[in-house]
Amino acid sequence: PARSCSSVHIRRRSCGRVVLIRTGLRRAAAGLLALATYMVVTGGFVAGIRAGKAYNSFPLMNGDVLPPEAWVLDPWYLNFFNNVATVQFDHRVFAEVTGLCVVLYWLRARHDAEPDQATRCDAAAIATPRIPP
Repeated sequence: PARSCSSVHIRRRSCGRVVLIRTGLRRAAAGLLALATYMVVTGGFVAGIRAGKAYNSFPLMNGDVLPPEAWVLDPWYLNFFNNVATVQFDHRVFAEVTGLCVVLYWLRARHDAEPDQATRCDAAAIATPRIPP
């Protein structure tokens, strides 16, 4: 059973060891899950309309941060589903935001962790795949 303090959940494991789970980290993990889910959805849009073939340079999209054809569809919200430039831009921006949030989450989790948990946190970070430069 878990008891709750103001910002810390206390959970007792079967081995009798008490584990502290910070509420802020749990909320941040839920936010990261939401960002990752959104990335999967936008990645599906990018693949579905072949947006990656139209704009295959990074970080600029054919020389522009946001191409001029990004908002040509009317009504405006259709651009997020049917416009190659907007779909690709949306996916790129949220990929960068997600990457930054993962790094910030890792730093916060490492700061809040007990020493043995911090070692496991570092091992998990090292084991994750890296994006080549």
